[in-house]
Order: sequence, then structure tokens, then C-alpha cells
Amino acid sequence: MNIKRMAIVILSIALVFVLARTALTGFVTASTGRLSINSEPPDAMVYIDGILLGPTPISIDKISTGRHEIKIVKSGYKNYVTYVNILPENTISLTVNLITLN
Repeated sequence: MNIKRMAIVILSIALVFVLARTALTGFVTASTGRLSINSEPPDAMVYIDGILLGPTPISIDKISTGRHEIKIVKSGYKNYVTYVNILPENTISLTVNLITLN
């Protein structure tokens, strides 16, 4: 095989890889959703997947898609735990009425 033909083959293979990667990245993009949490009473601490994010009301603009554990904690009230499934480019609004401890 001469040098010109070998160069054409190598460039053709490289072009196929570049085109394949470009096509795949259009389908395999990291997507996010949005989560808004309110509580009554307000100022309850919000944990998502065990990580403290802050007090209610809170809004997370870019949360990864998939299932997440939501835990809401406030002194004098029962802890509230639920799970949400975040879908790409969707918003989930969660309003929780906390129950006082006896």
C-alpha cells in the first residue's frame, strides 16, 4: 500500500470516529431537572441524598435526573422522608406539612 492510500485510509477512519462521537453526544447528554421544596412551618433543613442543602423554601435549578431521597428536618417536628424521580427539563414542586412531636 502506498503512502497516499494509507493516509487516505487513516483520515477516513479518523473521520468515522469523529462523526460517530458527534452523533452520540447528541443523544448522551447530561440532563437535569428542577426541584422546589416548601414546608409548613418554613425554615426546615432539606437534605437531598444525605447532603444538607439549606432551609425551606429552597429551589434547586439543576438537579441530576433520576431518583433522589428528600429528607426534611426541623426541631420539634417529625422527620419527613420521601423519594422523587427527576425527569429531564421538568420541575417537581414539593410542599410538606410537618407534624409536631407529641
